[in-house]
Amino acid sequence: TAGNFVFARGTSLVDLDFVGDANPLTFLRTASDALIQIDTVTSATAASISPTGDLVLSAATGDVTATTALAAGSATVTATTGSVTLGEVTATNGAATVAASGGSASVGMLNGFTGATVTGSIAVSVTSATSSSATGDIVLTAGTTASLGSGTAGRDLKVLGPAASLGAGTAAGDVFVTATTGAATVTGVVSAGDDIEVTATTGSVAAGSGSLTSTGVGAADDAHVLVRSTSGAVSVGTAITQGTGTALGDVTVQAATAASLTTGGSSRDIKVLGPAASLGSGTAAGDVFVTATTGAATVTGVVSAGDDIEVTATTGSVSAGSASLTSTGLGAADDAHVLVRSDSGSVNVGTATTQGTGTALGNVTVQAATSAMLASGVSTRDVLVTAGTTASLGSGTAGRDIKVLGPAASLGSGTAAG
Repeated sequence: TAGNFVFARGTSLVDLDFVGDANPLTFLRTASDALIQIDTVTSATAASISPTGDLVLSAATGDVTATTALAAGSATVTATTGSVTLGEVTATNGAATVAASGGSASVGMLNGFTGATVTGSIAVSVTSATSSSATGDIVLTAGTTASLGSGTAGRDLKVLGPAASLGAGTAAGDVFVTATTGAATVTGVVSAGDDIEVTATTGSVAAGSGSLTSTGVGAADDAHVLVRSTSGAVSVGTAITQGTGTALGDVTVQAATAASLTTGGSSRDIKVLGPAASLGSGTAAGDVFVTATTGAATVTGVVSAGDDIEVTATTGSVSAGSASLTSTGLGAADDAHVLVRSDSGSVNVGTATTQGTGTALGNVTVQAATSAMLASGVSTRDVLVTAGTTASLGSGTAGRDIKVLGPAASLGSGTAAG
């Protein structure tokens, strides 16, 4: 057994320089192309550095605890029955692989040129990770909780486990944060050349402080942002798709309870879907859908779409009194309309506008089972307000007709060409 064991390889290692250096460990780190610094060595520990600089550090039983594992080639660190704790693992020209088959894995810095992988039968935690080659993936897989503080991948970045958490990340390909039984969490800025998917099966998705952007630069097909929980709630701060051509992709926020998106931007469609659904503001080249099935549908800010805007609630009400909804018609295949409807409750809308011309002419329609209120409606075709109790339009301008219909109906002012 030994403590603070250092195993180093490199053509720049000179005995006299090492002995005379004021900080020998720093000297070794600088002079070596491959180095292992282990806190504790036992009879169960195996360590080797090959002539090509490939590094292997393993423990047949017990834990592996090391400060540094630096390899000129690949780096492999494993614990068969215990846990792995590492300050740094770097594979300069190969893959960095860490596996704790019988415990947890904790890594400070994880750097693998052709790939960086950490697996643990219990928890996996990595502070920062990089894999810079064009085929370089970062993959964390845990038996309980997988957590990555920040990561930069030449291809894909994946955080997988019953619970999964990502602070910030950049990938030329895809970013996947996947939780099977717990929460999926994103707290910072995430960018991907292709898809971003943050999903939870039985837990919720917490990405209220997250910013998710799919640039489409590395996409083979649609470059989308999908944030979904099949059993819980979903909250997202910012979600954006920027792909063009075949890389056009949707922003989709979908929940089993409440779906919330603060800011959305899409080169195609924005969809916020759930029993209750909420959108702060958004801009889409195509459609914007805010769809609530059993609760309220809410829009609070400025929303613009090249085609349709639809804010609907089946059994709840629609609250959009502070919202401004504009369909420009620039991305429309047919009529570009604004529809705000509740099948069972009330509807309140601030401003609704359609600007489409030709085949993109579309109505502004506000419809409610109880009261329907529209402060201002402007349309290149019709402005329609229909209610089961009271229909109210503050002001309206229409390229054709203005209609305010209900048991009680009121119009402040209006101008119609029809």
